[in-house]
Amino acid sequence: EAEGDDSREPDLRDAKSATTTLAGDHTPASPLGKPRCAIAGHSFGGYFTLFALQHGLLYDDVPFTTFIAASPVVDYAQGALFDTMEGRSLKIPSDTVPVFISHGRGEDDPAMVSYVELAHRCIRTGLVERHYAAADHMGTALPSFTDGLKKLWGRMR
Repeated sequence: EAEGDDSREPDLRDAKSATTTLAGDHTPASPLGKPRCAIAGHSFGGYFTLFALQHGLLYDDVPFTTFIAASPVVDYAQGALFDTMEGRSLKIPSDTVPVFISHGRGEDDPAMVSYVELAHRCIRTGLVERHYAAADHMGTALPSFTDGLKKLWGRMR
């Protein structure tokens, strides 16, 4: 950001670069012979997970087979995730790209509620949403990753 520049436009080049790097030829093969490569993140990592999903869908190059976003910071970057999903019709076949989004106690703020509603409209059958009422923001990571992998990879059998 230039000095004196009031612009709040986020620079997402690092996120795009990281998505490309992570999606390289690192996809392990499962014992079933299908590639399984999950990306999971908590808080800002959850935002990045959803960014990677949406970026892959926009450019028809979804590099991961499972996306788990635990308590994602969905209102980061002036609502860039909302703008991306509202700007295009993203429809994800549930057997192709499963998505797990969670949030904890006190995280049902308007941004999270709106994002989950929007995600349900766009993703339709491929989305699992979980509210951990007994967990605060920091307590959602481990159960989300565990439950997300069980729930989503259980579908891929």
